[in-house]
Formats: sequence, C-alpha cells, structure tokens
Amino acid sequence: MIGQGREARLPAARSTGKVDWKRVRERTALQDYRSGLDAGEPAWCHPNNDPRGLAPEGWRIPTDAEWIMMENHLGGRPVAGDMLKSGSGWGPANKGNNSSEFTALPAGYRRVEESSLFENVGKSGYWWTATEMGSQAFIRILEEANPALRRFFTAKTYGLSVRCIKD
Repeated sequence: MIGQGREARLPAARSTGKVDWKRVRERTALQDYRSGLDAGEPAWCHPNNDPRGLAPEGWRIPTDAEWIMMENHLGGRPVAGDMLKSGSGWGPANKGNNSSEFTALPAGYRRVEESSLFENVGKSGYWWTATEMGSQAFIRILEEANPALRRFFTAKTYGLSVRCIKD
C-alpha cells in the first residue's frame, strides 16, 4: 500500500522486497507556498535543484523506474491513476478510488514564468521523479477526467509535488 503522511509499503523489485513511499511538505495553496518560502522550506523546485536536499534523512525522491514498478503493480499506466487519486478533492468528472492509499491530490503546478502563478489546482497533480535528462526530468501527471497515470519529461524549473521513498 502507498500511504498518506505515514510509511506504507508497495511491493517492488528491490533487495528489501518493498519500497516505502511518504509524502513530504504538502503545499496546496499560494499562501501555503509563500509561508513555506518564508520558513526556508520551499517545495516547488526539482528536487535536485535544492542543495539542502528535499527528502528527509533516510528517504529519497523515486526514480522513473520506481514509478514504473508502482504503475505495473497497480495494473499499468492506463488504470493506475484512479487507484492513486484521493476519493475527494478532484472535480466531479473523476474522483478516483484511492485503492492504493497514495491519496494523490490535484495540487497543480507553479509556472516557470511567474513564481506566484499556479495552474490546474483542483484539476491535475504533478510529481517529480529523480530521473533527469539534461535540463529536464521525468514527471508523473494525474488529471481529473483521466484514469491513467501519465508520464512526461519537463524543464526542472517548474514547481511540482514530490513523494519520497524510504531507502
């Protein structure tokens, strides 16, 4: 299982046989992002852009391959999205069933051009992976009206959500 705010387990091909997923600083509103910045805890850059390290000790940002293992465990990318989405917080078109207990919320993203402009809040969720390709990195996207978990890569300057896995 994948948990909200607590350690949870999801089978994966690792020597431990398990990968633990954990949510890190959740910023859901513009004021929350600003208060995080004021407190010295911003959570809206690519994880490798933060020299302090984004993940708590003993945790790390999952790679693209680890996201793929999770997708496969949940039945594949076309259906994994609904299993990851919270049962609430999404629009009426698709609320998800949260059968994985990942409890994904539609936090949207912060635009590159303006640090205070947020897009798709309440409609989509975006998560970083640790897998980089030059100035870009792989991401995962959940959308309100789509049961799939989408995979893309984008510029590392966007502000996206993160989940961490336990080492």
